[in-house]
Amino acid sequence: MAFGFENPAEKRKSLLSVIMLAVLAASVVAAWLVIAPSSKLTKAGTEVLEDIRSKGLGKFWGKQEVDIWMLGYSREGELLGWRNFTRRPFPGGYEGTQLRASRQVELVRENWKVSEDGSFSSYEGASRTVTGRSTTLIQLKEGKVTVSKPAISSRTFSSPAPENYIPEGLNHLAYELALRVGKPARFCIVFNATATRGSGVNFTPVLLSTEGPDSVALTSAQSGGKMVFSFDGDGFIASIEETVSGVVYNRATAQQVLTHFPEARLFRPDLRPGRTPTTREET
Repeated sequence: MAFGFENPAEKRKSLLSVIMLAVLAASVVAAWLVIAPSSKLTKAGTEVLEDIRSKGLGKFWGKQEVDIWMLGYSREGELLGWRNFTRRPFPGGYEGTQLRASRQVELVRENWKVSEDGSFSSYEGASRTVTGRSTTLIQLKEGKVTVSKPAISSRTFSSPAPENYIPEGLNHLAYELALRVGKPARFCIVFNATATRGSGVNFTPVLLSTEGPDSVALTSAQSGGKMVFSFDGDGFIASIEETVSGVVYNRATAQQVLTHFPEARLFRPDLRPGRTPTTREET
């Protein structure tokens, strides 16, 4: 006999269903809130790289050769290391090097080449520390990125390049162009220390956001590490701040670097005895 009273068991089931639907709806909304901004950020990064590909590197770099030196200081003003960036055109593209030495890393030497349209790049990074040496090879070809570490294994790792992947050698240009656009952008980078994952290439997402009129902050989505890159009025790198370690690299002349670190001359075969290279500031 039913007099219109609610069945307690059925009431509990109905209430549980409502709660589950509410949780599901909240999850969908939360996922959308994460994916939507992420999609916009990735699109912003992709647009920067598409701009480079469509116009060609010559539009941004011309025929100028670049030789930039930097000195690194701690928060307390202690001199800790140096960096050197070079770039020069060659038929069909550009090539360059980056040298870096500090107390933590005895020496890192990076050589790269990239085609005019950014569709091909090759990279070799070698580091030498008190614990040993390592070499990383990275190549972008026909839309695929291949990584190998010959000192460790003969195995190679390959994966399709994400649309917002920055080819080797184009990092500073991509950062500077994103600064001009003035809105956050997400890129993918292959870091030597974490270049592979499983059987493929490990593309690390990084978020680029403006830190002022001439600076951008690069934050890793995996480690949370942050670096701040500042540029001068001509679009050349002016300073690099490693926020975790507190080390700041500021532009310097070659002579200033060689005065404090004369051994730097050993890693530049073009520096003959008694010859000082020409930097941008001295031209």
